[in-house]
Amino acid sequence: MKALSIRELKNNPSAALREAQADDLVVVMNRQQPQALLVDLGSVPAGVLGVGRGEHGRNASALSQRDIPDM
Repeated sequence: MKALSIRELKNNPSAALREAQADDLVVVMNRQQPQALLVDLGSVPAGVLGVGRGEHGRNASALSQRDIPDM
């Protein structure tokens, strides 16, 4: 797991996504407090949050916005 500041996320979002893919989780920090998580959807087990490998025979990368549940 890696932690990034909001500034780091803003300056290099591609690197943050690569880190999430490599480490499964990236914590986004706001003033030294955890604010958000970036999660590689390819690592989410089928059925968790309604997304993940295996659901409807698709990989998470093939999901559209309408497939992701509101929270």
